[in-house]
Amino acid sequence: MAWWVIQELTKLRAKITSTVQVLTHLKEKLQFVNAENLVEKQRLQDVEKLVAGVSRSSALSKGLKLFFTQTRLWGFLLLIME
Repeated sequence: MAWWVIQELTKLRAKITSTVQVLTHLKEKLQFVNAENLVEKQRLQDVEKLVAGVSRSSALSKGLKLFFTQTRLWGFLLLIME
């Protein structure tokens, strides 16, 4: 083989090696990011459950306050709680 063919094959082999290394790194990064996404999705679900519970609790409290205010029991309850 001519020397220039060997030189071109060496360059091509180096490019292939570099490309394989980059692709391997990207594959590992993708696996890491996917694992992090699973953790973050679970955290998001936990926060959404917490927010839904607080929202229901707040709505219930507002409803009770409205009920006691309309039935004039609010002042009575405040006196009892003191």
